[in-house]
Amino acid sequence: MIRSTVTGILDTFFNAQSRISYRRLLVFTVGTALLCFGAIEGSEWCTLAIVYVASDSGAKAIMAFRRAG
Repeated sequence: MIRSTVTGILDTFFNAQSRISYRRLLVFTVGTALLCFGAIEGSEWCTLAIVYVASDSGAKAIMAFRRAG
């Protein structure tokens, strides 16, 4: 009972097609941890986020284009 509930919650949050993915969460967590510990500046955190989102979106767009063609 508890296991199925936990599995359902995790599937809801980490379903790559409809919610956040593990990679996105990992990038956000590592970037935020580095920011909190002073290893990077706020502008570097923003750059990290923008570069990751752009590269992730670009790869998905290319895969979608290939499937359509």
